[in-house]
Amino acid sequence: METRPSPRRRRLVAASPAILAGLLLVAVGCDYDPNAPGRVGGGRGGGGGAVDMSGEWTYESELFLAAEGLSCSIEGMTLVLEQRDSTFSGSYSGATLICIATGLPPDTLLRAGFGAVVDGRVRGDSVFFDVDDSRFRHAGRHSGGTVSGTAVMFLGDGRTLSGSFSAARQ
Repeated sequence: METRPSPRRRRLVAASPAILAGLLLVAVGCDYDPNAPGRVGGGRGGGGGAVDMSGEWTYESELFLAAEGLSCSIEGMTLVLEQRDSTFSGSYSGATLICIATGLPPDTLLRAGFGAVVDGRVRGDSVFFDVDDSRFRHAGRHSGGTVSGTAVMFLGDGRTLSGSFSAARQ
């Protein structure tokens, strides 16, 4: 004799996918976006605690185009940033770009009086921002009073300088 589940058991089994889907939606709804309005950094994107990028920072970077023997550094740059929730923007001043090509003396290409820090985002202890526009991108980690990571500068001719940057809170 074959046993069949009771009608009550069949309803529970049939309802199980719906219940699981509902629980899944509740679980997803309880998840949070560390970049949602009202949040200041924090979240699960790589670290503990909220990151506040507001204030004055001393910035420097080293960028390379190894295939052509070119290295560039940015020195003497000050960032002044203002953060709202998990986004920030601001300005920079005092930047000097110095490049050295193999076999040539150092050349100061640019003394920038000022410019903009744009599209800044904080996710956990990760920090992302552009200098002037999306052709000079930064991705780094905040630790204590410093941020360090990678910098990429897209040149107009299709070449790319890449390297590292660091910024220390003043």
